[in-house]
Amino acid sequence: MAISRQRAKGRRGPSDRYAYLPREMLQSVAYTTLSHAARSYLCALAAECNGHNNGRIKFTREVAKAYGLNSAGTRTKCLRELRRRGFICYTAKIDGPNPHRHCDLIRLTWHPMYEYLDWNIPDMDATNDWANWSPDI
Repeated sequence: MAISRQRAKGRRGPSDRYAYLPREMLQSVAYTTLSHAARSYLCALAAECNGHNNGRIKFTREVAKAYGLNSAGTRTKCLRELRRRGFICYTAKIDGPNPHRHCDLIRLTWHPMYEYLDWNIPDMDATNDWANWSPDI
């Protein structure tokens, strides 16, 4: 198939994925005072968002290990820190193959979230909760 025909049909081949982080967020107090580990986790979470799965991002141990983030304890601390500062929210819990384990579904607050009828998750605009965070005095 010729290049022009591929372009006309919208068949451009595999597209690259990017982690979208707005400049205002990167210059905010909430981001500049994050720990370096939490920044790494935030970038990995942003890379997992493809624009259509916000609110359904599964950031399991296996996904974290693919980004070189191996420590389960650090993962827990960083996700807690990101949640407290308003960068992420948990939308639902789903059961895994082991009845004693579950997976949290994550929403990035700087992206809009589309409705997911399967899990009763409503449509939601970007809330940008990180913009309202201030350090404790």
